[in-house]
This record gives sequence, structure tokens and C-alpha cells, in this order.
Amino acid sequence: MPTPIRADRVHYAWVVLASTTFVLLTAGGVRAAIGVFIVGFSSILTGLNFIVTIHRMRAPGLTWMRMPLFLWATYATALINVLGIRMAAVVQSAVVLVILIVGVNGTGKTTSVGKLAWLYRQLGKKVLLGAADTYRAAAVEQLSIWAERCGVDIVKQQHGADPAAVAYDAVQAAQSRGADVVLLDTAGRLHTAANLMQELQKIRRVVQKVDPAAPHETLLVLDANTGQNGLVQAREFTSTVEVSGLFLAKLDGTAKGGIVIAIKRGLGIPVQFVGVGESLEDIEEFDAASFAEALVTRGE
Repeated sequence: MPTPIRADRVHYAWVVLASTTFVLLTAGGVRAAIGVFIVGFSSILTGLNFIVTIHRMRAPGLTWMRMPLFLWATYATALINVLGIRMAAVVQSAVVLVILIVGVNGTGKTTSVGKLAWLYRQLGKKVLLGAADTYRAAAVEQLSIWAERCGVDIVKQQHGADPAAVAYDAVQAAQSRGADVVLLDTAGRLHTAANLMQELQKIRRVVQKVDPAAPHETLLVLDANTGQNGLVQAREFTSTVEVSGLFLAKLDGTAKGGIVIAIKRGLGIPVQFVGVGESLEDIEEFDAASFAEALVTRGE
């Protein structure tokens, strides 16, 4: 029978660092390993102290052979603690829940809006869509198709109309029609385009004329394949429109979405929803435990 590991602080520091790197690179992949160390050196020290404490207590059966599994469980638990659990906003009053959807080009915002509409409909809520992406020619048509499939109302104007005016009309219409939730789709924009980011600020100011507390949620749609640039996106959008949550889109195949760890750690922005496919029903409320397990075990 293997001999239990001795509880020596320096010895275990090297053991844990080497074993963790090995486990992450082989089981979780390069991006997973990078995501972990982005979490911060303080988290590693916390983990080391935890390991040493366990050994000093002489945890029964903890041997060299079982160390990788123990490290895996410790790592997954640490991820859950970092990511936290924040349930999606649920309407609990007569006030219309206004959700502003933002993000860069190509992340799947309009599709994500359709999925959110479907999800809230399944929760028994009356939903209205605001087609405030008046820049992309096919955006209004695409959102209209999602609205029809979900069985929800939509407020839209012609291509090139003022997005803030569309958002204003949508919130007003939601109030007058007794809707529970209004989802405001916006045009994709690079976070480096100052004029387009200011347009989002204008949308916020205009909808606040209808409801001073709006938007109650601002979701940043982030492609799960995005790397370190995702942190930059989150920082810039948050400084402009106070992002309250993430919608992690395209979390299928080999996509890991490990950058959300750094975003949660650095900016305090939690993941609220994940998109796991192309269909309307391919949306889930974020589950930190499942995500942590998948991040560690999913291969490249």
C-alpha cells in the first residue's frame, strides 16, 4: 500500500504546483490552464494552504496515487467559489423588467435575445422585444422571426432609425401592454469605437425617461471561444453601460469559456446564461458546478 504523503509545506508547494499544471494541461487543455492562473496568485496560495492543512490533519487514504483526483476536486471547488451563483432576474413585481443586450459584432446577440425570450415565455412571462439594432440590415428581420417563433410582441422601426427611439417606444409599449419583460437588442459594436459606445449610453438615458431604474439588467453577450480579449470587452462595456451579467454564447463543441473566471474575479460580473446550441431552447441558466467540471474535463 502506498505510503501517505508527509505534510511538509515546501515539499507540498512544489507537488501541488507541478501536479495542478499537469492535470490542467492534460485533462483541461492549455486554455483551461491559462484561465486558472488568470484567477490570481492569491488563489493558488489559498489552495496550497488548504492542501497543507489537510495533510497536517492526516486525511485518511490520501496517497500519491490519489493526489491528482484530490487536486481536481479542489480545483473545481475553487472555480465554483470564484464564479459564484447568481440566479437570473425574475419578475416579482408589477414593474416591467428591462434587459439591455450588448456586445461586439458576431457574438450572437440577436440569437441570444431570441433564446431569452423563449426562456422567459417558459417561465410564464409576457415578453416584448425591442429591435434597437437598426444598423445591420437583416437584424430587424431576424429578430422578427424569433419573435414570431416565441409568440411574443416586437417593437421595430425602419432600417437606420434612431436606436434610442426604438428602445424608448419598446419600454413604453411594454408598460402599456402589461408585459413582464422587455428585451432590447442592440447593434454589435467594437468596444474601441467611442461613438458607438456613446450610443449605448444614449439608449440608457432615453429608457430612463420612461423608467428611472431602467435598464434593470445589462447583459454582455460573450463568445465562449473568446480569449483574453473577453476581459477587455467586459471592462470597456462595463465602464460605459454598467454590465450586470454575462450571456456566454456558443458554449458547445470544444469551446470552454474559461475567460469568465477572470471577468468574475476582476470585475465581479457573473455569468447568468449560457447558449449551448443554435435552437431556441438551447439556453440554460448558468450552473457554476457543471461549468467547473466541464472546464476541467473537456478535452481540446
